[in-house]
Amino acid sequence: PAGGRIAISAGPGNGAHADMVEIAVEDTGTGIPAEDLPRLTERFFRVEKARSRALGGTGLGLAIVKHIVQAHDGALAIDSTLGRGTTVRVLLPSAAEASAAAARGPAAAGPDGGSSVPSP
Repeated sequence: PAGGRIAISAGPGNGAHADMVEIAVEDTGTGIPAEDLPRLTERFFRVEKARSRALGGTGLGLAIVKHIVQAHDGALAIDSTLGRGTTVRVLLPSAAEASAAAARGPAAAGPDGGSSVPSP
């Protein structure tokens, strides 16, 4: 919306993800309905079909992000509140953790090569 804000931040993860790097993109937009959150990383999914057609886009962005993040043994979390905005967090192994994981070999990765961080 007019007067909205988009903030991008990066830094070390925390808690269970202290060995990772977190990149977050946060906006003060209209937010996304809770029932749509699980589908945001599906190819071609759009929350608002009519608005998406007018503004462009194909519904591939977050699907591509999810696959890239998983290919690097990372995690993706999306949180949103209607009327307040949305935060997308990408968690990637730090350089030290990535080196250690490479030394352990592919068997150390999750069953699908990555993981997902559920929204709180």
